[in-house]
Formats: sequence, structure tokens, C-alpha cells
Amino acid sequence: MASWKHTFKAHRIAANAGNLGEHFIYHKEAQSFPTALERPATVRPSAMKARWMKLKRKIVPSGSVGSAFGFSLPVIGCGILGMFVWQSFSESNRAMQFAVERTSDPPRKGTAV
Repeated sequence: MASWKHTFKAHRIAANAGNLGEHFIYHKEAQSFPTALERPATVRPSAMKARWMKLKRKIVPSGSVGSAFGFSLPVIGCGILGMFVWQSFSESNRAMQFAVERTSDPPRKGTAV
């Protein structure tokens, strides 16, 4: 197996160092050395797109567990609100029936109203 000393390319390191116009070439013939490797350009999204992606990542659930909670919690919440409304209607109907019964029966002798 070859050592790193056999594959080390100092000219590539030297070509990437410093300003582009100030490179020291290790040989008079510049053609004998390959040019420096281009660094991959990272494209950053615009600020609005980055904010939109961050908001979307926070709002939209990812994965099966997140989807299960994302869809089941609103259904459970609507069920609980429905129970409160149903209970309120039941109590108001019961109170209304009690009021109607109380006003429709004439008071009996010897009882206080």
C-alpha cells in the first residue's frame, strides 16, 4: 500500500492558498502542474425562502408519528368541544323543562311557592 508521501500533492495545496494572483509555482513549467480544484459553490436560498422553509418544517409534521398526531389531535379536540356543546344543550333543555313544569302546575294548598 502506498504511503501518503507518494500521493501527496503539494502543488494543489499551494494553488489554493492566498490570493489568486500570488501563487507560487513549484516548477517553471506551469503546464506540468494541474490547476487547483474548484471549490463547490454553495447556493444559499433567499431570506424569504429560508423563512418559508423553516415555517413549513415547523408546521408540517414529518414522519408517521408526526402525521398520526397531526391528524388525530384536531379530531380529538373537535370531539371534546362537541361534548361540551352537547352537555350545555342538555343542561339548558333540562332547566327549560323544569321551568315549564314549575309554571304549569298550580300551587297546592299548604305549599309555598
